[in-house]
Amino acid sequence: MLIGKFYSKFQEGPLPKPACCFRYLLVFEFDVRAALETERDSLAIYRKNFSGDNPEVARIENRLGYWLIETGQYTDAQRCLDEALAMRTRLFGKSHPDVASSLVHLAILDVAIRKYPDAVLAARRSQEIFTKSFSASSWQTALADSVEGAALGGMGEYSAGEAQLQHGYAILKNDAGAVPMYRTLVRGYMRTLYQRWGRPQDAQRYAAAR
Repeated sequence: MLIGKFYSKFQEGPLPKPACCFRYLLVFEFDVRAALETERDSLAIYRKNFSGDNPEVARIENRLGYWLIETGQYTDAQRCLDEALAMRTRLFGKSHPDVASSLVHLAILDVAIRKYPDAVLAARRSQEIFTKSFSASSWQTALADSVEGAALGGMGEYSAGEAQLQHGYAILKNDAGAVPMYRTLVRGYMRTLYQRWGRPQDAQRYAAAR
């Protein structure tokens, strides 16, 4: 189990801190399949030690769902993300930022499987929650805006999608607190939009961006 590689480094009490393990893996290895295995190990440990709804279990399932999307395991991703959303809704109510985080991951899944209208709805709901919880200019809101932009581009609404993606990416790029994997995701959305729009030079500009 991969978690054993990091357990001694990050152990605090009887359980590992999966978020720390995840960040270590993300920064130093960025191996998606290794991230999947680490998250699965963490989830198994938390489920063994906690029964019922638990915020950390929901957080791990939400992250696991993202990595499953990255590897094309969409059915498993849907299950994890649905479970995370349902658990967070029971724990926190419908307007908590953790619920918005689950919604935006579901929107990312919907973009991946080309369910663009569903992606727009989920992204807009997460935008509303993030705006109320943080601000309209937070990187979390910018991520939700960008996912909606990707969905709009998928539906052929290129100008509207471009505007949202450019706005969201500018915030994500300049906010030091933004999670790097989301910057990478949105750059990919920009490339895809411009490729579909017949603007390969613009697509290449985002392929080279950091």
